[in-house]
Amino acid sequence: MDLLIIEKAIVGIATAIAAYTDYKTGYIYDWITIPLVVIGAILRIWQQDWIGLGLGIGVFVFLYALYYTGKLGGGDVKLFSGITLVIPTLEGQFFLFNVLFFAAASALGFYSLYYLFRIWKEKIKIDWKENHDQVRMAFLLGVFSVTFLGLMIFTHALSLYVGIAILALFLLACIYIGVEHTVKKNFFLEHVGLEKLEEDEIIATEFLTKEQLEKSGLNLKKIVGETEKQKLEKLGITKVPVYRNAPRFGPFIFVGTLIALAVPEFFSILFFSF
Repeated sequence: MDLLIIEKAIVGIATAIAAYTDYKTGYIYDWITIPLVVIGAILRIWQQDWIGLGLGIGVFVFLYALYYTGKLGGGDVKLFSGITLVIPTLEGQFFLFNVLFFAAASALGFYSLYYLFRIWKEKIKIDWKENHDQVRMAFLLGVFSVTFLGLMIFTHALSLYVGIAILALFLLACIYIGVEHTVKKNFFLEHVGLEKLEEDEIIATEFLTKEQLEKSGLNLKKIVGETEKQKLEKLGITKVPVYRNAPRFGPFIFVGTLIALAVPEFFSILFFSF
């Protein structure tokens, strides 16, 4: 049997299990990701694919920085690293990039519509002052998206219909980004006692004062460990704001993986010239 088929099966099965556990529990467990990383490392060394091994290590280092600052879960970091080690490239393209593109596109489209609908249905008032930074970011992203994609379509570097579809997705995401603070505050935010904090809990630092951030050491690091708990206790803080019930990304990683495996040459087709 072709080794590539086995590698595809390994990644497909791992992401399917991760999607299920993330959907059911909100966690992507080590018993899924660690074997994937180990198998991937063995495959790279056995094939003497040092570039692939380096890519896997590089992905882990980069994503760990995002984990440290609370931008990404630990399970996601290990899952993405494992995917890269098992399949570094496919059809000459960086496989994880394709996975992330399709996963992010599907997640952005789904969750943007879902939470915007909930805001409308539940008649939640949007405080534009609280969302000031998000609105500015959304505006800049919108201007960039329209300019960049318009240029790509005008120069025939991108298909008109595909360009319009991507632009619609980006603009939908911009609307969501503009009200992101409201979404987090109404759907994700909880105040939890220090003793009830879970391992690697992500703190909603925007709801802490600047002084609390500096004295607790959470101004950069957004993950609470025992050291941070002790500092918070000394500050007299018994409850901290955390993000729970956050959107599950695992199922979309699985969707992104399936599409990336089915259409590995997607970007070669997407960007064309006459």
